[in-house]
Formats: sequence, C-alpha cells, structure tokens
Amino acid sequence: MRLKTILSGGMAGMIAGLLTTPCDVIKTRMMTNTVKQYKITPYQWILKIISEEGYKALLKGWHIRIINLGFGGMVYFTCYKAFISLIGADKLYNQLRKCLCTSCLLYTSPSPRDLSTSRMPSSACKKKKKKK
Repeated sequence: MRLKTILSGGMAGMIAGLLTTPCDVIKTRMMTNTVKQYKITPYQWILKIISEEGYKALLKGWHIRIINLGFGGMVYFTCYKAFISLIGADKLYNQLRKCLCTSCLLYTSPSPRDLSTSRMPSSACKKKKKKK
C-alpha cells in the first residue's frame, strides 16, 4: 500500500511538473524582465519566446522540475496518507460509506447510471431506519 502511494504521488508530481513548465518559464521571464518601460502580457511573452527561441524554449528546465516535483509528490502523498491513517479518518470514511444506501446517493450521484455500479449495501440503510 505504501509503495503504491509513493509511486502514485511521484507520478502525479512529475506530470504536474511537466504540464506547468511552460507557465513557469513565462512567469520567470516576466519577473526577470529588465526592460520595465512597458508591460508585456503573458500571451505576448509566449509569442516572443516562440518567435525568438522556438517551441522548445517553453520547456526549458523541465527535467529538473519533474525530478523536484516528483520527489515532492512522493513525500506529500505519503505523509498525507499516513496522517489520515493516524487520525482515523479513513475508518470514519469507511463507516460513513457503509451507512449510505442507494436512496441516499440520489442526491449526490451525478447520474442514475452510477447508482447501479454503487457498492453501497441497501440493507445498511434499512437497519439505520429501524433504529430511529
């Protein structure tokens, strides 16, 4: 379970790092702009970078960024999962999930088709109603 959490956190971090690299490059160029006489919009920065340096310039530093965010994702997701287990929130979630029935899911389900694939036992809801 922990290996799965570590790997999924690392993959999520690496994907996020790769997808946000162009935005980071543009932000860095805007912040380090030495000519402050006129303000260039982010769209104009994209056009300027592509015309002067090519498309590959938008991905400068991607390898360092995915390594950094990959390790960060591993640590973050593992600590998050450990903390949730420590405070018992995962057990609370499972208890709440067992108490819900398909009639209760009508208000939260996006479509009726999801109700047929639900794993919620309807008998748990009947037991809860009898107790009241």
